[in-house]
Amino acid sequence: MRNVIDRFTAVILLCALSPIFVLASILILVLDGSPVIFSQERLGEKRKPFVLYKFRTMRNGRMTRPGRWLRAFGLDELPQLINVIQGKMSFVGPRPLTQEDVTRLGWDDPAFNVRWESRPGITGSAQLLPVCDSEKYFEMDRVYVCSNDRLKDLKVLFATAATVFSGKKTRVRV
Repeated sequence: MRNVIDRFTAVILLCALSPIFVLASILILVLDGSPVIFSQERLGEKRKPFVLYKFRTMRNGRMTRPGRWLRAFGLDELPQLINVIQGKMSFVGPRPLTQEDVTRLGWDDPAFNVRWESRPGITGSAQLLPVCDSEKYFEMDRVYVCSNDRLKDLKVLFATAATVFSGKKTRVRV
């Protein structure tokens, strides 16, 4: 049922946010050229690879002018609504990682498999942490996957929405 609700909501949001989607695309094209969309293989549920979409914010290893603005408000993530519509992602869940990230973090071990027992999310409680700490991230992801708490999903979504309006520098703890 969650997958159906996620997909339906993603379609509604994609339609409602299409003016922002178009504006961001035009900004990227005019100020930095094509391509507008960045795609990258990530690991999803059961570690199955899928292609994740984001607005392109980097060129030659450097942040672009529109990229700074898009990332500051989390708008670079908007194309992931397409991933939700495809059923590859949810709104809330552990962030999808590249295989290189998994190897770098040492999460290849079967002890970390619990993290991939649910669909990855556009946002998650670990993304609301003010610091990068892989041990805390994994623990928060593990607790999330094991809890199946839809009320916490709503709290994470509202906290994430708050960062869109206040910028990512201000994190709301859930």
